[in-house]
Amino acid sequence: MKNKNKNSQAELHNHYKLKSKAVDELVEALKQEPNAEVKTDSPKPPQDPYKIDRLAKIPTFVKALFAKYWVAGAICYFGLWGLGLFLSDLDAVLFLGLFTGVITDLFVNTAFLYFESDKKEFHKYMMLPVASKKLWTLFVNVIYGILVTIAVAQIYIQINIIAIKVKDLPKGTITLGVEPLLYGLFFLLVDMFFISIKNLIVMIIKRRNEKATSGP
Repeated sequence: MKNKNKNSQAELHNHYKLKSKAVDELVEALKQEPNAEVKTDSPKPPQDPYKIDRLAKIPTFVKALFAKYWVAGAICYFGLWGLGLFLSDLDAVLFLGLFTGVITDLFVNTAFLYFESDKKEFHKYMMLPVASKKLWTLFVNVIYGILVTIAVAQIYIQINIIAIKVKDLPKGTITLGVEPLLYGLFFLLVDMFFISIKNLIVMIIKRRNEKATSGP
């Protein structure tokens, strides 16, 4: 009988120790900081800190031509449709050319020069690839803007003249009016035509200089 009592007391003592040990472990676990990192056997894969630039995947010529086309259309919308309606034809052309030159010098060329790399990939899409820091660049871009705008106006005039002759319409009939989408396309074609001539001249001069420096 005494042995049974001793065994039961020992079992109770061991059971109490197990319970108290479990309680102590629970208390220790609750004392840990909630922000403590949980260690796992398998390490997490390292994350790439650099994000892929989606614009970098777009070819340079697409970005340059789209930007020039969009700006030309916006200039037509805000400049010609906004203020040009209150001006005569010649004044509207001069105003639009002036507006184009200012926007090109202060915003378009500045953006191209800012986003290009050491390869200078945007240079061949600008008539004057110089940062807008001096007054002479603004003056040159304004003159060039007026020149391109006059050429675009002549395209509209010739299209209307041909349409009048073909359809036998009264003189002065406007068959094709000026609107931003088509104006932007005409402006882009004329602009890149002049810039291509400039690029060709620059390439010829560079080749001559290289031949002169290399010698016979």
